[in-house]
Amino acid sequence: MIDAHCHLNDPKFADVEIEFEINKAKQQGVTGFICNSYNLPSSQKALNIAEKYNGVWATVGIHPEHAAATQLPDSDLAEKLIEIANHSKVVAIGESGLDSPDPAQIELFDFHIQLAKKTNLPLVVHCRNAFAEVYQRIGSDPIRVQMHCFTGNWEWAKKFLDLGCYLSFGGIVTYKNGDSIREVVPQVPADRLLIETDSPYLAPEPLRGQRNSPANLKYVAQRIAEIRHITTPELDQLTTRNTYSLFPKMNLSTR
Repeated sequence: MIDAHCHLNDPKFADVEIEFEINKAKQQGVTGFICNSYNLPSSQKALNIAEKYNGVWATVGIHPEHAAATQLPDSDLAEKLIEIANHSKVVAIGESGLDSPDPAQIELFDFHIQLAKKTNLPLVVHCRNAFAEVYQRIGSDPIRVQMHCFTGNWEWAKKFLDLGCYLSFGGIVTYKNGDSIREVVPQVPADRLLIETDSPYLAPEPLRGQRNSPANLKYVAQRIAEIRHITTPELDQLTTRNTYSLFPKMNLSTR
């Protein structure tokens, strides 16, 4: 199975721990990791990690929480991100998106949509409390999209699926208050489903509140397989296939 969204480049993972975390996850059946970025330095670090370790790929981008500190338009920033994105082990732009309809966040999100088009890479979308705005922007300019850590209801899920988006689910699906997400999971077409940890954040039950790790992807997989009435190996197989489908550059480099 593949962790379709994690942050091995996060400061919560000290450099000396990264190899340990990767090996621990591989022992639990995780064969691949997509290391997502949140600013320019983390984008470079994600690439460095991907270059060093087999089965790790990177994304490049700026999280909406950094929107206020990002000056746009910035051709230098775009050139630097595109330069990193051209590497064979960079498979997507992101994560980017919206926490709110804040003008600075919207401008930064639009900037990433254009980056995705220029690089012909999928976009990893962060969306919290702004489904209508995200839908409007990616719907008016269709690109390949991973809706990371999806928390919307089925009405929104169907809208994004109709745009061709893939929906990715993490530890929240295991939480006691995750009923609304668990109602969505069985309705997602088998060829549009992804699993992730978002580690070091959102540790699943029974580890909620602890620092999350890609090794904990098994808890997400087991819960989703249970909800969809399939075996965990079947779930692992179909989500791995979907991850390679959404991120075709993964097929170009196994290192």
